[in-house]
Amino acid sequence: MARWTIKRSRKRKTAGRNWLGLPNDLTLMIFSRLSTVDILVSVQQVCRQWWSICMDPLLWRTINMCDLGIRNSVDYKLEKMCRRAIDRSCGQLEDISIEYFGTDDLLKYIIDSGCYKLRRPRLVQCFYEISDKGLCEMAEKFSLLEELDISLCPCVSSIALEVIGRSCPLLKSFKFNNVTVTKKHLLLHKICPIYAISNLLITISTIVA
Repeated sequence: MARWTIKRSRKRKTAGRNWLGLPNDLTLMIFSRLSTVDILVSVQQVCRQWWSICMDPLLWRTINMCDLGIRNSVDYKLEKMCRRAIDRSCGQLEDISIEYFGTDDLLKYIIDSGCYKLRRPRLVQCFYEISDKGLCEMAEKFSLLEELDISLCPCVSSIALEVIGRSCPLLKSFKFNNVTVTKKHLLLHKICPIYAISNLLITISTIVA
């Protein structure tokens, strides 16, 4: 009987755990595993302590706004939310993943926000809103890029590829899918400087002569 009482007491103690009692750095680490939308819509609203943690620029070194669905990109006003997250990074942004709602204006906003530590932008299925102009400006400003994914962005052409190759000597992974380009523009000396060729991975889905 006493043993059952002890077990029951432990179960109650576990159920009543105070998550607000965790150290802030541990809480921040937990929050960093959540999506950007979850943090902005829900987590920061819980209490003042969590709000304060959600304002820490270290939490916004990674912005993940993918896998939300094209309908949600309208319902949640994701571009506005993304700009808010960029502001909170205070220039510490390193990784950003955007799906459906990426635009040239948003790329310019990242540039104007001074996010020069950016290493890994992922711009997926942005269809007709991201163009050569936006990507060229981004590549020229962010020369430290290591990975780039611009899958399913049909307004991007070989013009942007060449600018990216000239401007980003540290580029190791480059995904550029579902876009028709000519073979001559896929020659490695056109895509990336000679000293970075050995580390470059290019994924192209459609190639024409």
